Amino acid sequence: MVKVQSTAIGKTIEVDRIIGKFLSDIPNSPTIIFIGGIHGNEPSGVFALKSVCEKLENLTLKLNANFYAIAGNVGALEKGIRFQKNDLNRLWTEEGQFDFEHIGSAAMDCEHLEHSELHDLIENILEKHSGPFYFFDLHTTSSNSIAFATINDTVINRRLAVKFPIPIILGIEEFIEGPLLSYINHLGHVAVGFEAGQHDDPISIYRHEAFIWLSFLNLNVLSKSEIPDYSHHYGLLTDDAPFRKQVFDILYLYKIQAFELFEMVPGFKNFHRIKKGDLLGKNQKGNIHAEKGGRILMPKYQKQGNDGYFITRQIPKVWLYTSTLMRKLKLENVVALLPGVKKVEGDSHTLQVNLRIARFFASDFFHLLGYRRKKKAEDSIIFKKREHDFKPVTE
Repeated sequence: MVKVQSTAIGKTIEVDRIIGKFLSDIPNSPTIIFIGGIHGNEPSGVFALKSVCEKLENLTLKLNANFYAIAGNVGALEKGIRFQKNDLNRLWTEEGQFDFEHIGSAAMDCEHLEHSELHDLIENILEKHSGPFYFFDLHTTSSNSIAFATINDTVINRRLAVKFPIPIILGIEEFIEGPLLSYINHLGHVAVGFEAGQHDDPISIYRHEAFIWLSFLNLNVLSKSEIPDYSHHYGLLTDDAPFRKQVFDILYLYKIQAFELFEMVPGFKNFHRIKKGDLLGKNQKGNIHAEKGGRILMPKYQKQGNDGYFITRQIPKVWLYTSTLMRKLKLENVVALLPGVKKVEGDSHTLQVNLRIARFFASDFFHLLGYRRKKKAEDSIIFKKREHDFKPVTE
C-alpha cells in the first residue's frame, strides 16, 4: 500500500495496486478495467477510482460486469513524479518486450518491475474472465485542457469512444512506441484513453469520476437512473467543450532529443489553434517554430518526458464513415495489388510502400483502411494495421 497525494485538493489517500474490484455473478459478463496513475504525477485518476469504488460499495450498486480499478506506477505515484527510471507508458511493445521469467527481478529497474506486476495482473484478469474486455487509461496533461479521449484508430475503439460527449484524438500510435493501450489493442481488446485536464486542477478528478460513471452507462452495466447525480457528471464533460464529439488526427510530434534543453513557450493549452511558422518553443540552438498549421495538443510544461508537443487537425465525419465502410468491405485485401505496395513476408497486416513507385498514395489513403505509419526509410514506408480492427478477439 502506498500514499498518493493530490496537491489539487490537498488530500492524501492510501491505495494498493488493485484499488478496488467488483465481480459479477452473471455468466459471461463484460470485464471493465480502469488504470489510473501510469504516470506518477497524474494522481487524479487514482483519486477518482477510489471515490467511485467507495460509492459503489456504500450505495450497494450492482454492476452487470466485472470491474477492476488499478493503480499504474505505484512507486512514482508515491513520489509524485512521472516516472523514476523509465516511462512506464512506453514499455508496452507488441512483443511484450521483456521475458520476465528469465530476466529476474534483480536485473529490473523500478519501472520494469512495475511493468512486470501490471503485465501479470492483466494476464490474470484476461485468463479469469471470458470477456468482452474494455480497458480505460486515465491521464492528465501539463497544460490547461478540456476533456478528450485518445484511441488507436480501430473501429472497435471508435464505436465506444464516440458514445462520450468529448473530442476524440486518433493516430497517436504512429508517433509513440510502447503505450499500454496499444499493447491492449494488439491483444484484441477495446482500449480508450481519457485526458481529464491539467495535472493539478481539481476539476480533473471530478471529470475522471464523471468519465468512469458514463463508461458504466455506455457499456450498459448501469442505467442512467442508477448513476448518482448523472446530470452533474454529464455536464462536467460537456461544459466549456467547444469540440464536443469532434474527431482529430495527429499530424506531427516534436520529439525532444537527448540532451536537448527544450522549453515550451508559455500560454498554450490543448486545441489552441496555430499557424505554420508560429513560435512554439526554444532550445539551446534557438527558436522552434510550428512545422504545420492545426491545433496544438499536449504542449510540455513539465520536467520529465520527451514529447514536446503534438499538432492535430480535425477530421470530417464523412472521412470516418468512408473509413468504416472501406474496412467493413475489407478493401485492404486488394491494396497489396497496387503498384509499389507489397505485404511484408510473414506479416499479413503490414505493408511496405515503395515511395519511388507509389508516391502518389498519401498516408491518408492508408489511414482510411486502418493502416498507420510505423517506419520510414529513404525510399519506403512501413504501414501496419491492427489485426482486431473491426471486432475484438472475444467475439
